Amino acid sequence: MPRKPKNYGYNAPFVIKDNPVIAGHFPDPGISLLSPAFRSPKTIPATFGNGTSGPTEDLVLDQFLDELDGRNDCMTYDKTTLRSEEGRNIPYVVLSASSKPTRSLPKDPRKLRLWIQGATHGDEPASDQSILALLGKLDTNPGQTLSMLQNLDILIVPRYNPDGVAYFQRRFATNFDPARDHIRLRSAQTRSIKSLFNSFAPHVAVDMHEFSAKARYAERYVRILDGQFAVGKNLNIHSDIRALSEELFVKSIATALEDAGLRWAPYSTGLRDAAADGLLNFSEAGSEACITRNAWGLTQTVAILCETRGIGIADQHFARRTFTGLKMLEAIISTTVQHADEIHLKLEGASQSFITSKEDIIITDIPEMVDCTLPFFDLRTNNLVDVPTTLKSTTKLRPQFSRKRPRAYLIPKAWSELTSRLEANGIEVQTLDHAFSGEVEILKVTSVEIDTEYDEGCIRANITTRPIMKHVRLPLGSFSVNTVQKRAGLAFMALEPESVDSFATMNIIPLVTGDEYPIFRQLWN
Repeated sequence: MPRKPKNYGYNAPFVIKDNPVIAGHFPDPGISLLSPAFRSPKTIPATFGNGTSGPTEDLVLDQFLDELDGRNDCMTYDKTTLRSEEGRNIPYVVLSASSKPTRSLPKDPRKLRLWIQGATHGDEPASDQSILALLGKLDTNPGQTLSMLQNLDILIVPRYNPDGVAYFQRRFATNFDPARDHIRLRSAQTRSIKSLFNSFAPHVAVDMHEFSAKARYAERYVRILDGQFAVGKNLNIHSDIRALSEELFVKSIATALEDAGLRWAPYSTGLRDAAADGLLNFSEAGSEACITRNAWGLTQTVAILCETRGIGIADQHFARRTFTGLKMLEAIISTTVQHADEIHLKLEGASQSFITSKEDIIITDIPEMVDCTLPFFDLRTNNLVDVPTTLKSTTKLRPQFSRKRPRAYLIPKAWSELTSRLEANGIEVQTLDHAFSGEVEILKVTSVEIDTEYDEGCIRANITTRPIMKHVRLPLGSFSVNTVQKRAGLAFMALEPESVDSFATMNIIPLVTGDEYPIFRQLWN
């Protein structure tokens, strides 16, 4: 979908605050929250109230993390390694039972590793505030925290997009979406954080967000949920990891929210207008590899998106929004610790199975269309209602187009620019020390349909191909991407031209009908 026109900076969402009747359904949770906005309310700028800033400026965040770092031997605060597009610090925190971790990341093979990030989108303030509330709570319970860290190392990036936070806008300063840059890797900021992610190599990764509270559907319905969540959906994530995500983590998050008296549903987004039959149209979280959640999952990791209701209502219900995010984080941590052995075994087994598999790779998929109801507030009746909805469900995706898994991809030396993108995603690329001559599978382009509008800075192409066998010669210094590796799923999505996020689809490799696609597939004997 093409984006709306933007300024350079200060693209805050317009505000439609909840009316008093809606607000009555979001009472204050009545608990003590230990993040800066609640611990030091005098630091909140007045602009938070009109929806043009968040509640915690960078300086306040820095002081808060410095203070926690100073009193906790299990915490290391780094504010100098990572930089945003405009040069702001991107702070991160490492929690480990090792006494004061050094700059090197913890890599105890007996422990699980958990990655948590917030403020990927800069206009979603409860996303980082809930993480800070978690850190504040861990700070007040050092014994419990140390016990938890016997089985777990945690890396937290509370403010992934500090430029977006400074401008209170969704996107990077360059107006690219941080959550859609995981295959193209256009931004140096994406690449630098990706390098940290790959070095840490988490078993479980969590992305905190907020979803729109101001949206009106069929001109009368307002979403009434407190929280939504989704896990990695791409079918090239091993099925055991997808099952572990859905059956263990999703259930634990749902139970935690229900026990706290909070409303939840699987993550979905919807069209504003009803269909001709009067039904609303919603779609669950998709399987695109460019999205944070799926890019993480394709490293054979449990990947979880957590969203709280909040975009477009400024400072309304902020305690409840932060509390909702905190409960989801606590549920994930508790589940990870309590089921550490099971998670370790399943992830190790699934990763090895994926690495050695010769099963077909799934390039495109089809969601299941489900008739259901979703909960809303009805502006016409002032009641909570369940509205009939057609839901595009991705919980049970079906393969649409599959292809044999190659033994390796061969990339000509002339296309060396592709290798830096692959390597930034942690994919191992070998530079050939000899010229290559041999038979490979080549994909002959049979059709190319070009989009008419930009999408994240590129004109996308819908491509079809047919395979042929051919003898090719490639010069010394060309490249090989062996698919017997853990992150090969990301290579599949980047290098198979029909993939919705491939280098060809995004016109990094421009093609016309009749071309031979210049990435060659070495098949298994």
